[in-house]
Amino acid sequence: MLFLFVVLNVVTMHSARVAAHGADAIDNVPDGVVMARLAEMPDISGLQVILLDGVPQGIMVSYRGSRELEVSGFNGEPFLRFDREGVVANTDSATWRAMQPAENTAPRESGWLRVSETGSYGWMDPRLSPEFAPQHGSQRKELDGWQINVRIDGENSGRIGGMIYWQPLHTASAQSL
Repeated sequence: MLFLFVVLNVVTMHSARVAAHGADAIDNVPDGVVMARLAEMPDISGLQVILLDGVPQGIMVSYRGSRELEVSGFNGEPFLRFDREGVVANTDSATWRAMQPAENTAPRESGWLRVSETGSYGWMDPRLSPEFAPQHGSQRKELDGWQINVRIDGENSGRIGGMIYWQPLHTASAQSL
């Protein structure tokens, strides 16, 4: 019982001190973040796309169709192929190479590599964030568009696309909370 009293007393004193003085200041908090928004989807049966939260953002494509779906890389090259057996990545694709860690010194395989045995695959795509994101003030602002072309059985079938925008983190309403 004495132990419980001591623990509760220490917790209460510490909580009161934090409440009276506030939290420590945090350094290097960014003014905002660059975010992507999904706005365009091709009409392909079995295709689902979601944007993944994070900085930078990612994208997840899920395909349960009966035909082969190919996702183009940022130079228009074949990047990913979705089929009944899962997903393969073109390791010669500039998009695939850009996603690999710089410290990866393992010999690079050439050709197609199985990356998923399901019909879903997610990745951090460079098209979802600009290389340089200047400060854009205290208002949300659209910066640029993005798009990822897709093909069904080698035929152009449309694109997945959207907007990239600046989202401020410090607004008057956020500061008043």
